[in-house]
This record gives sequence, structure tokens and C-alpha cells, in this order.
Amino acid sequence: MEWLAYAHFHHGEHDKALLLYKELLELPDTDPMYHTYAAACLFYMADYNEAHEAALQGIQPVRLCVEFLTLELGKIHCRKYSCSLQ
Repeated sequence: MEWLAYAHFHHGEHDKALLLYKELLELPDTDPMYHTYAAACLFYMADYNEAHEAALQGIQPVRLCVEFLTLELGKIHCRKYSCSLQ
């Protein structure tokens, strides 16, 4: 069901994807990331208030350290960025 929701989302069928993510959220021990995916569906459906509420139910914001690798003239350069999601 997760892959079907993913396919609907990436095909622009956000309403169908949202229904599937809501079904997934009703399962026991569900992944809280589905709230985030549902929020993305709601956002693309222009339901910004509901999207915000769904996003708040998703995974907790965490400090991220993301490494960006870029290939320049055959050499790999690594730049580290830290950010705080709020």
C-alpha cells in the first residue's frame, strides 16, 4: 500500500495518495513519517492548515548535519551544513 501511495503522489494524484497514507496511519505501530507524507499531499492540495497540523504529528524536528558532496574537476569536495528544523 505504501508504494501505491508513493506512486499516486508522484503521479500528481495527491487525493488518492492521502487516502492511502491515512489508512497506513491507522495500522498498529505505523511509521510516523506517514504524517509527513500526508502533510505533503495536503500541501499540494492547497489545504495549508491541515498540512501544518499533519506535519506537526510527524517525526520530531531534529538537528541535521548533512554532507554535500560535489564533483569539481575530478575532485570530491565535502561541505558540512548544520541546521535546526523548527
